[in-house]
Amino acid sequence: AQQLQNDWAAAGKGSVAFDLGGAQSEWVQLRPEYMGNPGLLNILVRQAIAHSLDRQALNDGVFDGRGTMAESIVPPIEPFYSDVNAAVAHYPLDLRATERLMNESGYTRGSDGIFVDNAGERFSFDHITQGEGSEFERVQDILVDGWKRAGIEVRPSVLRSAQVRSSQDRATWPGIQAYGGSRFERDWTSGEIGTPENRWTGTNRAGWSNPEYDRLYGSFLVTLDRNERTRQLVRMQQLISQELPTYFTYFSVSPMVRVAELRGPTRSASATGTFTHGRDWSWNAHEWEWTS
Repeated sequence: AQQLQNDWAAAGKGSVAFDLGGAQSEWVQLRPEYMGNPGLLNILVRQAIAHSLDRQALNDGVFDGRGTMAESIVPPIEPFYSDVNAAVAHYPLDLRATERLMNESGYTRGSDGIFVDNAGERFSFDHITQGEGSEFERVQDILVDGWKRAGIEVRPSVLRSAQVRSSQDRATWPGIQAYGGSRFERDWTSGEIGTPENRWTGTNRAGWSNPEYDRLYGSFLVTLDRNERTRQLVRMQQLISQELPTYFTYFSVSPMVRVAELRGPTRSASATGTFTHGRDWSWNAHEWEWTS
């Protein structure tokens, strides 16, 4: 789409529009039996990792600087984005904050710059992504490089196709896992945690459980008043930002491409779904026409 924007659309052969898709995210394994490194249970360590995320490097490296970075599941085109943005905790790139928080957690830099605990054990975790040669692998390379500069050792790996299809593998991975696709409020509820009893179904890959979040989501499902629903949503996003079962990185891009001879496609005025995961382009298809 970027190539079409630069060459094809510039020559008048058509047009390219970029809509925002779902918020891409990194999920921390918080169940001790699967997590790999117990340091990830420490909220200060998770905050330290949050301050080491270089979203600008992701924007430059994946989207040539044209991307939209994320700190919640709510994109900036939503009318209630400002409420969410004001309420959530923010963790700007700050390697000094990373070092301070790691020190407060009992880690200091070793001779090679990697954080170690009091016993000299290196702080490290596994990072797993999916899809060979995909956007997610480029994201992984950038994240791992940033974590290395921050003094955090990461072991990257890629889930192959068979593993991606395995619900158990997705639910029990150690460390931090990239999670693509659109995210919805239910994804952080306790009922979405995969277990042997439910055959590892569910979208809560962090295994994070928060009674207040569950209560808010239950109310959110039956509340009709828009202002009250917004308050519930804001609080849910605030809880995620404070406890950090998930790091949000960027919004995926959904391009809309059309040839110049097709007249009529425009974005709909209202969102589709819970959030605007791409506005509806087919709403006025009955008005489209070919000019030649």
